[in-house]
Amino acid sequence: EPPPAKYIPRPELVPWPGSSPLVFIDDPIPLIDAAFEQAPLEKIKALVNGVEVEGKEHEGKEGECEEGATGPAATPVDVDAQDERGNTALHYAIFNWLSDDSYFEVVKYLITEAGAALDIKNTADAWPAIRQVLPCLPKMKQLVELGRIEEWINTTGIGADGNTPLLDCLFAGSHKVETANLLLRNGADLMAANSKGQTLLHLIPQYMTKSFGSPEETADMVELFRKLTESL
Repeated sequence: EPPPAKYIPRPELVPWPGSSPLVFIDDPIPLIDAAFEQAPLEKIKALVNGVEVEGKEHEGKEGECEEGATGPAATPVDVDAQDERGNTALHYAIFNWLSDDSYFEVVKYLITEAGAALDIKNTADAWPAIRQVLPCLPKMKQLVELGRIEEWINTTGIGADGNTPLLDCLFAGSHKVETANLLLRNGADLMAANSKGQTLLHLIPQYMTKSFGSPEETADMVELFRKLTESL
């Protein structure tokens, strides 16, 4: 008879309905799928810690967990694994958070406890996960409050023009000036340039020749440009 399976107890995990605390995985894709499908925080935590809800076959892996499911005991998944589009679990968690405020708890967990990388860009748009939040000022403020700002505030190479978050905020949402000020207060590099050599001081004059949607926003942009040039 095969030797009994060796399990690492994880009493801190609270099983959700239908879960099995005895089946462990080393495949990162279930974590990405769970974030994509807006799975509850308990399932996300369990996957990060190496526990899977249903039996999954891992042929050739050592350590039988239960009938029809084999795999190494308590092997955590790679929280930064990317799918075929280059998205991570954090990309999908933030996407779901934008339409469901309650999913912030998953975003917070992935960033503050699971240690998800904040500067990984997907392949379709060259967007790190945080780029999705730029159009939404209230959520940008929440993201800043989570800390680890230095890991993403000056990320380069975002989008086709290779922008930083500060430069890219001019393309996002209706609170461009407030978002730019938020980023500048938290360490954004005013002189950081994109792949075309453009800084914020290059881009603002270009935008001032276009319509911002309201006279107020145009006036705010002019005032921001004045303050930035005076600070040099």
